[in-house]
Amino acid sequence: MTSECLPFAQIPHTTSLFADFLSNHSKVQQFYPRSANFTSWMRDEAGKLRYDLERREQVCAVLERQNMGARLFNVASMLSNVVTPRGERQLVLHIVNYSDYPGSGITARVPGNWRRARLFRPGEAPVELEIEKVEEGIGFAIDQRVVSIATVVLE
Repeated sequence: MTSECLPFAQIPHTTSLFADFLSNHSKVQQFYPRSANFTSWMRDEAGKLRYDLERREQVCAVLERQNMGARLFNVASMLSNVVTPRGERQLVLHIVNYSDYPGSGITARVPGNWRRARLFRPGEAPVELEIEKVEEGIGFAIDQRVVSIATVVLE
């Protein structure tokens, strides 16, 4: 499959306002103080940013506690979703592989203190995964092939 890069001016229904913003900024400067060529002005703007370090640390601490997602490593085309079923003492990690190629050698890290992890894949028997304690919870490796979807249930 061949891909080509087309300028916005060649794409049907591109508004003249947007086309001018991209290529003739002087015509729309009253609406947009900065041009679409952000490399010409981003350093100026970045230099104006001032962060209160203490406030930033407080925000990071709050967000860190709320970030209950899994972290996957050694994956290029996989997405994950973590669910805690209501009333259950489980964490369920869903993994979707969007690639045409099976994934394996996946490393995962999830928050919490779990004793058991089982991998479920369509048409395959469940597999017990070895878990290890890590700083942010537990970690485990999925060495089995993940063709399209997989679920890891942690208890």
